[in-house]
Amino acid sequence: STDILQRDIQIRFTGEIVDEPTVTASGVVYYPALDEGGSYAFITGSRLDDLANHPDPGTTAYPNDGTGAPFRIKIPFEVWDMEDPAGPQQIDINIYDRSQTYASGDTVYSFNYYNRMYTHFIHLPYSELGDYGAVNIYDYQTWNVVWWDTQFNQGDALTFNYANPIQAGVDEFSFSTQANATASSNDVENVNVYPNPYYGFHELETSRKDKYVSFNHLPQEATIDIYTMGGTYVRHLEKNDATQFLNWDLENQYGYPVASGLYIVRVTSGGEEKILKLALVQETQVLKYY
Repeated sequence: STDILQRDIQIRFTGEIVDEPTVTASGVVYYPALDEGGSYAFITGSRLDDLANHPDPGTTAYPNDGTGAPFRIKIPFEVWDMEDPAGPQQIDINIYDRSQTYASGDTVYSFNYYNRMYTHFIHLPYSELGDYGAVNIYDYQTWNVVWWDTQFNQGDALTFNYANPIQAGVDEFSFSTQANATASSNDVENVNVYPNPYYGFHELETSRKDKYVSFNHLPQEATIDIYTMGGTYVRHLEKNDATQFLNWDLENQYGYPVASGLYIVRVTSGGEEKILKLALVQETQVLKYY
């Protein structure tokens, strides 16, 4: 699955290749991995020779039976799934011998770190015996890795970091924010009015009949009371919605256009209050009929 293919894999070189080789009855000079450290893998094939001729005897459960069938072989490293949901977990691997031949006089390594080897990671919890019951291990193969001149020291680790693309319909990303509690309730500190001064019209008006100024940065609930400089009551406006805006149509409480002049605006919300001054210069009114 895509989820498995995104998991990072780590190779841990916990074993070593023997210092002194074994010469087989057929004359092959063979360097197996030490018994200590490392892990067992399935060797599944050979490009340049018949796998039946490989000098490794295999294991009791998966021997090299001379038929060319895959068998179990010791290699000097372990394979770990670093992002298994339960935590880092050792998994299995199979190898394919790309460049070695197994004739008399040839030098062969269980894992050829001087030349090319091919591998597939097997995403199953590691079993030293390779005992996976009725499971077809090939159904769990993932990345194919080409190894070339992989010389190592015991204790080395190599990590494959795989990209984690977003999976449509699978991945979700959520985040939370903390609203400004004061601003979202009754803060009127930033309330303003546009335009101020008002000179007969402004660019947001759609017609000569569409006269207004707009109060902005209002909280959800607010009350606006407008007075002349002499204290005469002009208009009462109320707001209770999620927007920050409220328009005044420049009419008084009786529906008549207000005169040019300076007005006092009292904005309240909860227990908060702000006083604004608003200058209006109305257009000259010309009677159509007289």
